[in-house]
Amino acid sequence: MKRIFLIPILFLFFAAGCDDSSKILKQNEIEPSQILLEGSNEIIPSQENTTKLWFEHGNRGLPNALSYDFHDMFTTEKSRLVNALRGMDYFMLRLNLYDSIRHEFFRDSIAPMLIAHNVPLVIDVGSAVWLECRCEQQRVNILNRDISLIRRIKNTGVDVKYVALQSILSKPVPPQLEESCETGETCDYTLGERVADALRYAYKVDYEFDGEIGIGILDALVVKGSHGENQLGFNYRTAYTALDRAFKLKDIKLAFIVFDHPEEYLYSLSSWDRLLEAQRYVSDTIKTDVGILFTSSESKDHDSFRSTVLAFMDEFINRGGKMDHAVLAYWYKEIDNDIPQLRTIIEMAERLYGDSFYEKCTDESYLEQRPDVAQDSYYGTKPDQHFVDHGRFEGMSKPSLD
Repeated sequence: MKRIFLIPILFLFFAAGCDDSSKILKQNEIEPSQILLEGSNEIIPSQENTTKLWFEHGNRGLPNALSYDFHDMFTTEKSRLVNALRGMDYFMLRLNLYDSIRHEFFRDSIAPMLIAHNVPLVIDVGSAVWLECRCEQQRVNILNRDISLIRRIKNTGVDVKYVALQSILSKPVPPQLEESCETGETCDYTLGERVADALRYAYKVDYEFDGEIGIGILDALVVKGSHGENQLGFNYRTAYTALDRAFKLKDIKLAFIVFDHPEEYLYSLSSWDRLLEAQRYVSDTIKTDVGILFTSSESKDHDSFRSTVLAFMDEFINRGGKMDHAVLAYWYKEIDNDIPQLRTIIEMAERLYGDSFYEKCTDESYLEQRPDVAQDSYYGTKPDQHFVDHGRFEGMSKPSLD
């Protein structure tokens, strides 16, 4: 459904409530990836499957915590990681935990493993949310900090394929930021402002890395309300259409929309019909890659989490669901280690690809001697081109370096 009337709201920019500042506002046509054999529970992979499988490490349900065994996964227990990497198409890294990981550890232990097994990186970014609710200098600092971290990661030699904007359209504004919105009243954070957040961040990434890094979103709008508009005041169709059009107006491709949709929500806030309807809408109307984030919000241990996630994926496929990306992720205190979930990612790969995933080409020699990589540049952005928010961000054209 076309919604031409949405375009103007994307360029309405509201006062920040801060002194001295203003505010801005593939798809692959594949068959279902698995076939259920008649008279049995065995699922065999389709030979046409092109679904990409992602793995994201956990955070124990805390804002700044790694899983207890995160570092072990790449050192003392790295042999257990090898098979998982062969089935994995992307490893997703939480950018807000990079300081906890430590750059030297990433450079010397993580990057060599990812490169040796041809596994690119997706960077999960949560700092793009609520940019319109912040003062100009705060926005500048956030953007420059993240770009510097992403550049530092790239300088290790790892392939950064995507930046995933986490909850950019759906996360409620926290109480501590509400006073920065509008005039101090209860914050009504509009769709236009949320799209502006995404566009501002995407534009910065696109410019700084010359279009080499794709930008997509991890989004929970599908489970924010069962019918029509959700509690935020808009539904997923309206939001995805607005975001896609805004990106296209600035010649930025919306690389994917991944649904953050825990299995348990299928029987409360959402439904199978709603999830499949959203998948078709993104695939057929938005015409961008669609992904499902497979997780369980109520599992109390690793085994129950694994069985719930695998059953979720099996049922999605058996109901005719199509996906370009299948993402295993968790952010719950009960799922406090990553190594047990390597088995889950392997079983997901077996379901999607069969034994063929073991044939994935690797270069084990890379693990013995890491080649020279670019010099670390923690604070640098493009020369003389640190991001500055000039008022309304009018035009958003890429500034000249001349």
